[in-house]
Amino acid sequence: MYYIRLHVILPPIPFFTGYLESFPSYHLFSAMVEKNKITLLILAIALLICLAPMPYGYYMLIRYAATILFGIMAYDYFQNRQKKLYVTCLALALLFQPILKIPFGREVWNLIDVVVAIFLLWLFFRKKETNI
Repeated sequence: MYYIRLHVILPPIPFFTGYLESFPSYHLFSAMVEKNKITLLILAIALLICLAPMPYGYYMLIRYAATILFGIMAYDYFQNRQKKLYVTCLALALLFQPILKIPFGREVWNLIDVVVAIFLLWLFFRKKETNI
């Protein structure tokens, strides 16, 4: 196990697959996505707004927001052992990541935005499955 030392005063944080849980902001945002599903609806509406001609900064903002949201959703689904949703959200996080942009045309991105918005609406309206 590797350790990350952030500062001399702080104790070392163990670096393993669950290291995000040590950050209080992760728990706050994770609970916000699951309990307040309104974030899914807001992102779906924002993706549908991408169909209109908008400034380039709006598209970059949506890329950052989608990457963060899908990354946290993928981690939550991984922790809950929901493999299909985990893989889907991880693939969407990689698709929307703003660092290495995938050069699709405008028509392809419009199709992707509509399909992802439908997926988010499905997640918004579905009932939570309980794993026993």
